[in-house]
Amino acid sequence: MRRNVVRGATALAVLAVLWAGSGIGAATALTHRWRARFDEPTPEGARTLRLRASDGVAIGAWEIEGGDGAAIVVTHGNGSARSAMIEEGRALASHGHDVLAISVRAHGDSEGETNDVGWSARRDVIAAVEHLEREAPSRPIVLLGASLGAAASVFAAAELGGRVDGLVLVAPYADLRDAVARRTERYLPPVLDGLAYGALLLGARVVMPELDRIRPEASARGIDRDVPVLVFAGSADRRAPIDDARRITRTLSRARIVAIEGADHEEMMTRSFEHIADIDALLRDALARRATR
Repeated sequence: MRRNVVRGATALAVLAVLWAGSGIGAATALTHRWRARFDEPTPEGARTLRLRASDGVAIGAWEIEGGDGAAIVVTHGNGSARSAMIEEGRALASHGHDVLAISVRAHGDSEGETNDVGWSARRDVIAAVEHLEREAPSRPIVLLGASLGAAASVFAAAELGGRVDGLVLVAPYADLRDAVARRTERYLPPVLDGLAYGALLLGARVVMPELDRIRPEASARGIDRDVPVLVFAGSADRRAPIDDARRITRTLSRARIVAIEGADHEEMMTRSFEHIADIDALLRDALARRATR
């Protein structure tokens, strides 16, 4: 009897170690750069820059001149790069705005190996803002980001305060822990999804000490309440549902949510630019805000 108890306890201990180890391993893999650095050739009409974040990481960027409107920092989603945002950048430039599209750390041709879903990338967004402030100090600065880029934009705006005149957020998540839970629910059956989530959460706490700070809904409280904010959310987006947009904008008095019917996470950036009139309206608000300062 005693031998069976010892064997059972040993087996449970081994399973617990394997469970914890799997979570740490998975979290390490998910926060590591997914793809080796690759060239991003300069597209027609753009100028290539290299920016350096406050922690020394070099960031690839393209500058597209469009006119005397706003200066817009454009930031891509997870696993992507600025190469995927060129058409959106050109669309904004065609409406009279200058665009600075960046590839955040651990993406595209930028340096960095750790991808913590926008938290460290806030430094890259801030480096882009600082560049624009040096180049054109009198122009309003607007941050436009998708998914990871939206989170990085919120984190950066909270630190920059009044230096940001507007935000356009496409499919932002409210809390990284919730985002991870949704993904395990999506890909795994009941019970297994809970076990996987618990293991990932444990692993994330080991490999990402700032886990509890990777919450755009909390950082949004640090954004000036009078900054115009436009959030696009898809009705079919299970990764960043409309409720996340509501949580992020709860304390922002000039925020507006545009729900895109039938849009899932992967198509949100393209679908959001079908509403270019709403983006133009926010950019006009940003220009008016800067004019009164």
